[in-house]
Amino acid sequence: MKLNDHTIALLMEHGSLMHCPMNHILQQADQQAGNLYIVHSGRLRVFLSNEHGKELTLDVIHKGSVFGTNSFLYHGTHKVSIQSVTEARLIVCSRDTIRTLSASHPELSRDLLQYFIEENNHLTHLLESITLYSAADRVMDFLLVATDQGKRQIPYTHEDIAMCLSMNRVTVSRIIKNLCDQGIVENSYGKISLKNPEELMHRLKKITK
Repeated sequence: MKLNDHTIALLMEHGSLMHCPMNHILQQADQQAGNLYIVHSGRLRVFLSNEHGKELTLDVIHKGSVFGTNSFLYHGTHKVSIQSVTEARLIVCSRDTIRTLSASHPELSRDLLQYFIEENNHLTHLLESITLYSAADRVMDFLLVATDQGKRQIPYTHEDIAMCLSMNRVTVSRIIKNLCDQGIVENSYGKISLKNPEELMHRLKKITK
């Protein structure tokens, strides 16, 4: 789930580039929204929190991901918080810039709408898996969703997956090791690749019947 390279290049041409250190809070829930952000490099965490400090990670986003979408609404406020997991570079575009570009580049509105629909579907499915699946099923489902556009290798670390699924990293690593031992997943040089996605799909179909 990411914007295409043409759209990223267009926004980079008309926006500004922002450098962000690791563990920096870029956006907080309930703050006034004003700019749209596109991840150019690095990883960032999307999360919810309460007044007691309890947090729920919803996603870890990468290059081509977008946040700050409530900036399209006048007097809109952010619904989630964003924190950098690594050093990151972001393309920053104001609401007025996006609206001006959309008038002269109709494909921009189409691409953004497609992204927002896919993002909504992704988060809805993630909530379903967190609520209804076992730990092992949640990891298998996450791996399938992360590679559903034909890519066998996923851009997530064990820690990223654990944060997205509200699980312990050790538990995630144990599940992935079991999948490696069964020849379904390959985990080498810090990269996770699917060797047999058909088997994962077969196992998940059993639990959704």
